[in-house]
Amino acid sequence: MTLYLAAPILRRAEIAHCAVELRALGYTVTSTWHDGPTKGVQDDGVTMRGTPEALDLLARRDLREIAHAEVLVAFTEAVPCRGGYHLET
Repeated sequence: MTLYLAAPILRRAEIAHCAVELRALGYTVTSTWHDGPTKGVQDDGVTMRGTPEALDLLARRDLREIAHAEVLVAFTEAVPCRGGYHLET
């Protein structure tokens, strides 16, 4: 089964750990946003900044990875930490 893990960037380390555990159990994790910084994008662990081109590539990568997943697992917050509540932006 293929999974895309979606969560606020604040939870990157936690989701990266989940991805490792899921892979060890035999799942394929299509999401890569949690694996580390993206070239051309400044990431302070809360927000991502970059050129429009770099952010466009990042968004397209995310959409491709979502399309390749059979299941999207959304790690939501009890209270929205930033806009996009229940929404991958």
